[in-house]
Amino acid sequence: MDDIPPSSASPPTAPSDAGPAPAPIAPLSVFDMALHAIEATIAPLRNPQYAALWTGSLLSNIGTWAQNVATGWLVYKLAPGGRGEMWLGLNAFAGAAPTVLFLPLGGVLADRLDRRWLLGLTNLMQGVVALLLAWMCFQGHLHVWHIVAASAGMGFFGAAMAPANQSILPQLVPHRDLGSAVALNAMQFNLSRAVGPAIGGIAMVKLGATSSFALNAVSFLAVIVAVFFISAPAAHAVSPHESMLGSFMAGYRYLRGRPDLMIIEALSLLTAFCAAPGTLLPAFVERVYGGGAAEFSAMLTPSAWAR
Repeated sequence: MDDIPPSSASPPTAPSDAGPAPAPIAPLSVFDMALHAIEATIAPLRNPQYAALWTGSLLSNIGTWAQNVATGWLVYKLAPGGRGEMWLGLNAFAGAAPTVLFLPLGGVLADRLDRRWLLGLTNLMQGVVALLLAWMCFQGHLHVWHIVAASAGMGFFGAAMAPANQSILPQLVPHRDLGSAVALNAMQFNLSRAVGPAIGGIAMVKLGATSSFALNAVSFLAVIVAVFFISAPAAHAVSPHESMLGSFMAGYRYLRGRPDLMIIEALSLLTAFCAAPGTLLPAFVERVYGGGAAEFSAMLTPSAWAR
């Protein structure tokens, strides 16, 4: 019997169901990562309701900073007895004190009322205050105490508006975009702080202080119009049987139980007391540099950029 030579073929293997090996994922370039970061940041603006409120807030804040140029300069120039520095400090206090005192009340109202209409009403009242300043300035009847009283009114209505402006964000954007929405709000505020004084300075120098007040009054219409684009249902965060004092105390107890938030609040309060170098800028411009309204607005704009 003849010998059969051994086969050189490999033994059969079981078929594999794994398929072809996946291709390696190429690392993202710096450009791609930057593009993804930008897309994630501006994602909330794809929501038309948030975009309308963001744009309206930007225009309104520009008007507010434009008015601040006129109020700062007029308080210093209209102060009786050459006590401009004292009145500048008093005006700053009148604008800030209501914010500190009534901001908790604004939070309670934002938990109880329709935040859309709270935004619209508070912006309407601030527009009325600015319109009154424009009318008195145009008539030549504006006095320094009128401006101080208007600053107090603006501070009160601003305190009622701020909590609603922040707490309405979850009703407008999905939770994944909430951080980007907060960042965009901060960006528009700082952008308005840089652009507003420049516009206000040009308006005051070329057209007079009345134009700065009128510009601010008109700018509040932007938020009022934006409110009509918001169709989100009203959110009520408290029981209808809870008193306003009970709501305030509940918020205080929650804050007291969060040491991390207490630290943030303390830092915010310290910053508010120590970060207002522009209050005496009108006196500094006139007494040190011998400048006027144009120089004051020119110096105010770079200081806003530096912040």
